[in-house]
Amino acid sequence: MESYFITLVVVGAREEAEAELLMPLCSDYTQKLYEQTAFSAGGRWLMMNVTDEKVLEDAKNLIKLRVKPKPKKGRAG
Repeated sequence: MESYFITLVVVGAREEAEAELLMPLCSDYTQKLYEQTAFSAGGRWLMMNVTDEKVLEDAKNLIKLRVKPKPKKGRAG
């Protein structure tokens, strides 16, 4: 596995609609992997070979669907 790594990204039932909207913006590799991965055990378990920047961005964007940033607290003033 020289010069790449594998990551597991799980797209759950709650994120599925958003993931499908995101797919046209993803690489051909990610689109094909998503299409070929069956929904099971509560989601699509994507074992992604991160071989270039585009696939890395795809993985990060899919992860963002599950992990929403916490709202920032306002400062009292």
